[in-house]
Amino acid sequence: MMINVINTTNFYNGIILFDYDEEKDSFAIKKNEIIIPKNTKIPVSKTIKIYPFKNIAQNKVFLKIGITQSASNVTDPEFVSVIWYGRIHLDPKQPLDQPIELIYSLDSNGMIDAKINNPLIKKEITIDLTKRKLEDAIDLELLETSETNIKDFIID
Repeated sequence: MMINVINTTNFYNGIILFDYDEEKDSFAIKKNEIIIPKNTKIPVSKTIKIYPFKNIAQNKVFLKIGITQSASNVTDPEFVSVIWYGRIHLDPKQPLDQPIELIYSLDSNGMIDAKINNPLIKKEITIDLTKRKLEDAIDLELLETSETNIKDFIID
């Protein structure tokens, strides 16, 4: 008799979605959205689209995301572990109807990898989840220059 072992995820893996209040320049947590359910065969990768926010007064376009894990299938952010969250600044000319892609992956050991891809300017960065815990939340910036296409993402 042959036993076939399949590696699967141990947790529900997701992202926190935010609402943005431009007048107050503040965020409100909307919900936790499960991207990769528990017991999904690994390795696995999912791509989701996230639409940017704009602060017209400050001429800023950005995303805000949180990477989460949970033992239960919950949408309430109070009941998940936040692994990382941050604000990602985009070029002020970024169209708000042009989504940015979040590529959420788990390798064969269950380690999370998150990448942000801007298809408009063909630039992708990897978020270092091991160094960017909740208390160390950072801003990543992607600014387009007029001479070349892109500067690198900058960690503030």
